[in-house]
This record gives sequence, C-alpha cells and structure tokens, in this order.
Amino acid sequence: MEGLDKVLSELKAQGRNLNQLTTLANMGKVTVVYGDRLAESYGQVSEQLLHLLREVN
Repeated sequence: MEGLDKVLSELKAQGRNLNQLTTLANMGKVTVVYGDRLAESYGQVSEQLLHLLREVN
C-alpha cells in the first residue's frame, strides 16, 4: 500500500516519544497533562492501523 511505510515510521516515532515522556514523568522530571488520553489515543490509532492492514492483506 502506497505511503504505508511513512505512516508506520511516524507511528513508531510517536510511540518512542510517548515512551520517553512516560520515563521522564516516572522520574519526576516532567509533568504530563492528559497523558492517559494521549496513550489511549495512540493505542486506538495503532489498533485501527492493524485492522486496516488485515483488511488489505
């Protein structure tokens, strides 16, 4: 599927950023506002992408 590599690359980068924020928040170095919503939204996007990939393949 055209453009999928770019989407997957961006999603992975967002996941890494989310993990870094989580680590810093757990260390007390930053305060993440609405972090639960952010993580939930990221999970929903990931699930929707997996569903799309299954439909295409």
